[in-house]
Amino acid sequence: MRKLLRDIIFRTLTEAATDDCDVLAVFDFDDTLVTSNSKVIVMHANGTEEEMAPAQYAIYIPQKGDKFDYSQFDNVMDAKPTAIFSVFREMIHDCGVDSVAILTARGSNAQLAIKEFFNEQLGIHLKDIVTVGSSDPNAKALHIRKFANLYKPSVIHFYDDAESNITAVKKIAATHPDLQGIDVITHHIREEHL
Repeated sequence: MRKLLRDIIFRTLTEAATDDCDVLAVFDFDDTLVTSNSKVIVMHANGTEEEMAPAQYAIYIPQKGDKFDYSQFDNVMDAKPTAIFSVFREMIHDCGVDSVAILTARGSNAQLAIKEFFNEQLGIHLKDIVTVGSSDPNAKALHIRKFANLYKPSVIHFYDDAESNITAVKKIAATHPDLQGIDVITHHIREEHL
């Protein structure tokens, strides 16, 4: 019964999308849409270990000999939606599930857990969950360009908590020919939004 209800909601949301929704909203996952207890474990060359929350890891500069354990990010542990989640929900309500995408630094092993999270939270099946598997800001910027080529929207909204990712997306939006004519609007999500 619950699965049937989710399928009906999913169909209704998809059918509610209008043809004049020419906007794509791209959301980072950790510390943008949700907060969670997942940590990156850094094993330093001197043998010490350090646990980092996503916000700490986003600004961490790797040291020589560092080894990283991302296994906690293969699952969505104790995730709690942030205030920005309501923007995500409104976008789906107004324009359907094809108008949103998730762009996360998590690795590919996390894709299924993220899909299940949205299925449980909203009863929807997201088509675009991109796991870049890197904290390199350029990895996200290049995917914004790919989204522009794939969907050809007139506006792309990009929501992320890392200033470095915002800067990289602004730079590619200003310089890359594929993004000319597309209004790329960045939203830096700070702690007060969470």
